[in-house]
Amino acid sequence: MKSISKAEWVLFILQGYMVLFLALHDWVKIGPFIDPDGFDNANTLKEAILQTVGNTLPILFSFVLAIMFAGKTYPLAARIYLMLVYPIYLFGEFQAWWLPYFFGKTIGRDFEETVARYQVMFGETHAFLPEMNGIVVNTAHVFLHSATMTSFFIFLYLFFKKNNQTN
Repeated sequence: MKSISKAEWVLFILQGYMVLFLALHDWVKIGPFIDPDGFDNANTLKEAILQTVGNTLPILFSFVLAIMFAGKTYPLAARIYLMLVYPIYLFGEFQAWWLPYFFGKTIGRDFEETVARYQVMFGETHAFLPEMNGIVVNTAHVFLHSATMTSFFIFLYLFFKKNNQTN
């Protein structure tokens, strides 16, 4: 087995953070950054479980793939999966948070309902960005979205680096 690169170690750390965040952020209070009571007020238990599982499993699977193929060339199926999962997450993060924040629009949901829901769910959490269009992207989600984007760029780097080494 080849040695594990620094980029892969950073990827492991980011993905581990993302898995923990996605699995726990709706359930565990972490100071001013995570408010599960607000989430509980906006969701039923069934909705909360489905959201947690649905959001966590694809990233957990990508984390497992990254560990399995650390220092190796990813098989084609793993490369395809990893090249799809992060853009899908980035699009989801954009449409859920950044589109309403910057443009006051939503896709497939009522904007005013989204604003009211986010105020219930995240109104008591820490944010360093100013409110725009009634939305405040809280600090925890800024870090999550940064980790998603950085993970995607690291996967791109590793994909092209490893593919160039095998040709």
